[in-house]
Amino acid sequence: MPLTNTQALLLSNDAFLQGLTENEPRRIQMSHVLEFFEIDGDKLTIPRVTSANLGTAIFDAGGTAVSDTPAVPTSPNPTFSLKLLISMVKTNQTAQYTMSNVNNQEKVALAAAVRRMTYQFWTAFNTGNEGTNPQEFNGLRQLVVAGQTVTANGGAGGVPTLAEFDQLIGKVKASDGHPTVLYTSRKGLEALKKAHYNLNSVPSEYMDWEVPRPGGGTRTVRTLCWEGVPVIVDDSVPNDEQPGGTSTSVYALALGREGLHGIVPRGTRESMFRVSKSLVDGKAQDQQIVSWAVGLALASEQAIARLEKVASS
Repeated sequence: MPLTNTQALLLSNDAFLQGLTENEPRRIQMSHVLEFFEIDGDKLTIPRVTSANLGTAIFDAGGTAVSDTPAVPTSPNPTFSLKLLISMVKTNQTAQYTMSNVNNQEKVALAAAVRRMTYQFWTAFNTGNEGTNPQEFNGLRQLVVAGQTVTANGGAGGVPTLAEFDQLIGKVKASDGHPTVLYTSRKGLEALKKAHYNLNSVPSEYMDWEVPRPGGGTRTVRTLCWEGVPVIVDDSVPNDEQPGGTSTSVYALALGREGLHGIVPRGTRESMFRVSKSLVDGKAQDQQIVSWAVGLALASEQAIARLEKVASS
């Protein structure tokens, strides 16, 4: 007589997937292209100069007096400070030493801590406000100046026109007027497509984009572009603007040292997360503090522009 299924299960072992799989992951495509640069100290100061204060140059017709016209930096110089993201995990030593045959309990907990800190960084990347919360850095909404903003649908908010996407890109003059990316939510991507559909056309400009492949290596994806600028989709971009409290923004960004970039302390670029470990007093538990010193800096105000109040229908 054969074993019953219940009895057979006593000799079986289900496969167990390693790691902790997110059931509701967030798209963070911007993480593939934002550069981080190391700085000394706890802040980066950027001397800026306006065109009016750059000084003058003349063609000499012979004997013309040349006046002293120095380039006068804008006062005060803008500064961008490092902020500290922190997360703590505790691991039961019994679990760590007796229940880590499939998943290392400590490593899974640390990976989750890094993931939630990463999400917090990208949230602040969009909506961080140093004025209301000095513990975070200023995000895109705070970094965009008034003259660098276009409001969709002729200023009323709604589905933007293709001309407004042109205006958005035209406002970026850093990097010789070539934004690196258009950064938006999924709704912003749909709005660009809708702007085409409203003209009885379909998007026709795409480019191949190399992105990391889970487990190592890269793969090529097709990415929608406008004026040669790829569209980057990020679930961290809020959909909370008017009209309706469900609209979004599309940002044109010139990335790099002369534009928008991340900053980290000297010597940490290759390994940004720091872990300190200690025992929990009186308990068989390990406590680990995961920290990430990081900030966001904008060299030129004209490295960023915003198309606001964007709807997709």
